[in-house]
Amino acid sequence: MSNKKGGPTMQQTELFDAVAGKNLRDRAIEQVGEHAPDDWMTEARSVVEFLARKHLAFTTDDVWAQLTAIAPREPRAMGAVMKEAERDQIIEPTGNWVMSQRLLCHRRPLRQWIGR
Repeated sequence: MSNKKGGPTMQQTELFDAVAGKNLRDRAIEQVGEHAPDDWMTEARSVVEFLARKHLAFTTDDVWAQLTAIAPREPRAMGAVMKEAERDQIIEPTGNWVMSQRLLCHRRPLRQWIGR
């Protein structure tokens, strides 16, 4: 099935497919990471590793606060950094969420992470 512009559309039964949703999310995170500047990705990963070594809970707010490189055009690249660090067993979620302190985030909930 396609829409008027020829692109794919979803049928009602596909709107609530948890596996497909996870796959789409993971691919989107991967894509923003691929398009972020290498120097920013490297610095963000270094900050995550530094925070992980402290073995104290932290959020992406803490990572952003320590970055000096110019932020990528797509700030969701931070998700790629965090997912990669989790995949590499550097960090793991604590199960807790806190409200963001960054103005750009409008007090949205942020996952807390801790070093492994």
